[in-house]
Amino acid sequence: MAKRSVKSWLQNAALAVASSMLALLAGEALVRLVAPPPPEVYIETRRDQDQVGPAELQLERVPDAGGLFMTSPSGVRLRPNTHAILRHERLSGGTIDIRTNSLGYRGPEVSSGSGMRILFLGDSITFANYLPEEQTFVRLVGDFGRQMGHAWNTINTGVGAIGLANEVAILQESGLSVRPDVVVLDFYLNDFLESPGVFMVSPPPILSWSWAARYAAMRFGRYERREWTAAIEEEIEAEVKRRLHPGPGNWKHDRQAFEAIAVQWWQDWGGGWSPAAWRLMAPLLRELKRLSEAHGFTLVFVAFPVSYQVEADFVEDWPQRQLIAIGRDLDVPVLDLLPSLRVAVSEGPLFYDQCHHTELGSRVVAQAIADFLVAHVPARVGL
Repeated sequence: MAKRSVKSWLQNAALAVASSMLALLAGEALVRLVAPPPPEVYIETRRDQDQVGPAELQLERVPDAGGLFMTSPSGVRLRPNTHAILRHERLSGGTIDIRTNSLGYRGPEVSSGSGMRILFLGDSITFANYLPEEQTFVRLVGDFGRQMGHAWNTINTGVGAIGLANEVAILQESGLSVRPDVVVLDFYLNDFLESPGVFMVSPPPILSWSWAARYAAMRFGRYERREWTAAIEEEIEAEVKRRLHPGPGNWKHDRQAFEAIAVQWWQDWGGGWSPAAWRLMAPLLRELKRLSEAHGFTLVFVAFPVSYQVEADFVEDWPQRQLIAIGRDLDVPVLDLLPSLRVAVSEGPLFYDQCHHTELGSRVVAQAIADFLVAHVPARVGL
């Protein structure tokens, strides 16, 4: 009797295991049927590791040690001298080749030759890891400048998921070493945020083959904010909800429906409608102006809109007007990209999501910036 009980228990356990395995395989098959391949990042080559220094490695799934991002005492950086291949990139879906130079900037080494050095500070919009390097607006600005007869060397210091404080730190740590003639701040509406850590929880190695497990890791991996307080967050939330008046309707046609989305995104781009957010950023913008005077470069602000602003029937540009007012006080020229993108919206898709540009969007942005630099930057080397 005891032997039959043990045998029956083993049979039931085996049946349960087999059923669970079949359910998991069915789920995996369903994920592969309805979802695109999850993004993967592979580090192909790494050189001069001794230049990196102490760092906490943080990156999506990588088969070997190391990664594209690292942390420094003042925030997230791209690892210097790294060649990364992004397969099934989550926005464009393509295979993207990313190479960083010895300073940890996307692109080639900074040229020591003649010409104007234009350094771009920014976040993931500037980094543009979803586009080939030759399609990024930073690269295209240099191309358009040369087509207009100007010797421009454009430098991309963008890093994904960083804020204005981190961008200023990058300029101070390494950007000034290239002796830029022009520094362009690529401002986005969530730049008041402190930079989060950049990491994604990976599935156990035994499940690395599974799309479902990798999607689950992407879903439940958390971004961590650094040096962010509940009081600041509460103030921004309260101000956004007090200033805006959300309501029903279609956001493309109804302002209140647009404002409802901004309130929903108050922890991100919607926070750009908070005066408290601008009070946080004003000292950093003043610091950029001080650095420009101390180091002799021309400072330019470029305001990047959210896609909802571009595609709405009406113009809602309160955050851009705040930056223009600060630029006026600091005597810094400000380019608002909203008008140029609104004109181009009929030409085709300009955004992959709420802020990251397609190849067409990147070209529109680059042409607007190149024209603005010609018109507003004082004549000097390369102009």
